[in-house]
Amino acid sequence: MLPTEKCFKGLLSIADCHPNAVVTSRLKRMTSILGKIGRPNGSYQLGTMDDIGGCRLILEDIGQVEAAVESIRNEFKLKQGSNSVKDYILELRASGCRSCHLVTMNCGEDREYRVEVQVRTKLQHLWSTAVEAAGVIYDSDFKTEKPLEEVSGRDREISGGSLPSSRACSRLKREPRRLKDTARPGRALSSS
Repeated sequence: MLPTEKCFKGLLSIADCHPNAVVTSRLKRMTSILGKIGRPNGSYQLGTMDDIGGCRLILEDIGQVEAAVESIRNEFKLKQGSNSVKDYILELRASGCRSCHLVTMNCGEDREYRVEVQVRTKLQHLWSTAVEAAGVIYDSDFKTEKPLEEVSGRDREISGGSLPSSRACSRLKREPRRLKDTARPGRALSSS
């Protein structure tokens, strides 16, 4: 069994504890791999990439996300080091994409392989999917973090000029959980 499949099956048992949970898996597209390796300020090499194999666990609300992350920490072997867990729910990214990424270690035929698990709410998943779709439509990579001064005028125009300022990102990072993550289309977010 492939390492990504093993990870997927392990996540299915965690998903069983959460109503309406969705688990997906994928292998990174070759164009994405080459793009990541070729980033100007990147130090990525094929053998050290954490996300060639990936799984997603999509849940109803932030409470389920927190519980699932704890289960993954307890049931999976995680990559050694400080970058085994990246919490983009607490540390907001400029793209607005939010999820908790955990790098798991999964046995293959010849060695252990890293598989990145992204855990997020349905609302967070919809946002991320919209950002990816906009990138495909406009042939731009909105998800890759860049300093605001490097964002092209065309990308600013596509985003409606609504790219967050550094000050706004800083404010959001200080209070990431003030907004409830239970919004439904047509309903405003609550700030209580």
